[in-house]
Amino acid sequence: MSEKARPTFVSIAKQIESLTPKTQRAERGFSYEMRKLKMLVRTELQIARGEAQRRAHILRASLTAGSPHQAMLGPLLEIADSTMTYRRRYFAEPQLTPVLDLLVADSTNARSLAFQVVQLADHVNQLPRDQAAPSPAQEQRIVTHLSEAIAGADLDAMGQPEADGSLPSIDALLDTIADDLRRLSDTVTFYYFSHAEVRVG
Repeated sequence: MSEKARPTFVSIAKQIESLTPKTQRAERGFSYEMRKLKMLVRTELQIARGEAQRRAHILRASLTAGSPHQAMLGPLLEIADSTMTYRRRYFAEPQLTPVLDLLVADSTNARSLAFQVVQLADHVNQLPRDQAAPSPAQEQRIVTHLSEAIAGADLDAMGQPEADGSLPSIDALLDTIADDLRRLSDTVTFYYFSHAEVRVG
């Protein structure tokens, strides 16, 4: 299915909310529709999570693989399709701190980690949930932690290499992002795509 034709997450969530037993569908038909819509929802979340993971992997491979960091910044911007954005914004040769700002923390750049986390938050907030369940839900808390980890990152400090050339602060942030993305996947799968009990207060 093309990107243009693929249903939006919000429209899928609204369809799920509208599919209640009051539609007078046969039980078998209702179950089929719910399974089909749940698969579409899961696909949307997997796409958003996969994009965030891909961005984190590109950063890790480019900046923590032992290559001279300065030499990797140009190719990193090319891979992230952000070379022109960087040039328009900074009018300078690539430097580590502004590259990190653009590819990690800038939520207005569609190629950044922060932007992908905003998309994840929107998807998670649209998930149908019991009004009596605790709020915020676990998946919302995970996305909030992920967003705060990125927003609170000291990019200037992250861009200062150790004596051996390593960038441990970048490694630590990427580890946090990877862990949160795994926890988010497990949580959403458990509560929405398994036979877990409904969360209630």
